[in-house]
Amino acid sequence: MGRHFQCHEKQNPFDLLKRVFLNILILFNTFSARLSARMKMMMM
Repeated sequence: MGRHFQCHEKQNPFDLLKRVFLNILILFNTFSARLSARMKMMMM
């Protein structure tokens, strides 16, 4: 039980980093999309 828990704890940080990275990517994508849409509107 103890050893298994330690193994899981070691793997956790990587999972967290992956989630954070994915969230940032999604946020950046949505932000850039909105920005481009605004630029198009301004050009029109």
